[in-house]
Amino acid sequence: MADIANYNTINPTKFTATQYNGRLDANVTGKDRIGFTLYYVPLSKDTLNGNRGYDVFHHSQINEAFSAIWDHTFSSTMLNEARANAASWRWNEIGSNPQAPVGFPTDNIGTTGSTNINSFGPNVGSILNQWTYTFKDVATKIYGRHTIKFGGEVTRLFYLQNNRVLECQSTASSTCGTSSMMRQSKKGMAAVPSILILGSRRLSAKTSAKTSWASSFRMISKFART
Repeated sequence: MADIANYNTINPTKFTATQYNGRLDANVTGKDRIGFTLYYVPLSKDTLNGNRGYDVFHHSQINEAFSAIWDHTFSSTMLNEARANAASWRWNEIGSNPQAPVGFPTDNIGTTGSTNINSFGPNVGSILNQWTYTFKDVATKIYGRHTIKFGGEVTRLFYLQNNRVLECQSTASSTCGTSSMMRQSKKGMAAVPSILILGSRRLSAKTSAKTSWASSFRMISKFART
């Protein structure tokens, strides 16, 4: 059996994307109206990130947004609108790839002539979890020929990103350099690959949260011609 062989493999690429939209409105009372909107887009993609069975890479992400609206009429000249929104974009490629041999060393073999040999080892993905929350309240008052709008808004942003997540998992990398084997062979010695231990790779994560506040006041006036 040959130590190095050339194989033709089929890339099992599979892509699935759907989109869902929804809206619901209801007149709860004569002065109250509520509404709800939904935007939901799941996406999944399977590719061969390498040339071996465990190199099949699963990516599954969700992009979604929700909104709730409440309109209340105080009188014929004053009404109020309260609105709450939530939107996210997220995936977890660590949980989507339980078949990946995380923790195994990554092996690389140097170029032999014009032949490049694929490396051995896992392909570790990432984690992204981003959420944006917004609450806004605006009141409108009609006063004679003037329209007055006033209110406030608060936005909360949460962001988490982990790249190459290997929490306290020890990894190593070995490289078989063809140049070192050739030098040793000329001296009549057995070919011994060179081993490079890279040590452990820790969690690389970015987490942030931010809150912003805003207030507004606006007046529109209409003047009649004389």
